[in-house]
Amino acid sequence: MTADSLLWCNATRIHDWSNLETPLQILSAWIALGLVADAEWVEGANGRTRKISIPTSKLGDAIRSEPLGRGDRLIVQVGGSKPREWAVTVVLFPKGAGMNMFNLTVALNNGMRIGSRVSDSFLSLYSPETADSAFIHADPQWTQLATESYKPPLVTTPTFAGVFWANYLGPGHLSHFSVPKLQAIQAYRTEWRDDRAMFLVTAPTLEEVLTPGGEGELKHLTEEFRAAKV
Repeated sequence: MTADSLLWCNATRIHDWSNLETPLQILSAWIALGLVADAEWVEGANGRTRKISIPTSKLGDAIRSEPLGRGDRLIVQVGGSKPREWAVTVVLFPKGAGMNMFNLTVALNNGMRIGSRVSDSFLSLYSPETADSAFIHADPQWTQLATESYKPPLVTTPTFAGVFWANYLGPGHLSHFSVPKLQAIQAYRTEWRDDRAMFLVTAPTLEEVLTPGGEGELKHLTEEFRAAKV
């Protein structure tokens, strides 16, 4: 299956992201990987898109400066076109008021490969104290799996519909599963943080899971997770 875009999605309901500390650490990783560059446009809670020119060094400040919307929610999207089309979508609530989302979409072009440099960064980013779920995959395969093969979702469709290329589960999501059963699952790469958080990478590169065999492995692992549900 061909891939049009990279999806790197992060979520939590149980952590307080309203100070933007964790989201901006994730943003710094995206910048270091070259996935996010200087911003050219921003869209706030009012839905109006404004042309801007913001260097990566000021991108966090620009997100912080956006006015809060209804219910003290921060809703903003910011993006650019170099070195390829990218967009960051931010939906943040006061603690406990909703599902916080901090997501990146990047066009996959110019022979861009997603491998160990990205997965190593992914495994270094999260802890039980900072985030509850994250994944990296590619569209349109993500949409096809999440809306068809992974119904019903293992937790929720936006946060953990099923197993994708790179996966992180923190305390709020692990509570849906038997930890001993998850610890018995074998995949390309798994890591644990004191039984409170799990990382699972399913192949050396993203491209490998887009093949029929790779997709079959994703579905097999998803069924193992489903069997571990409590």
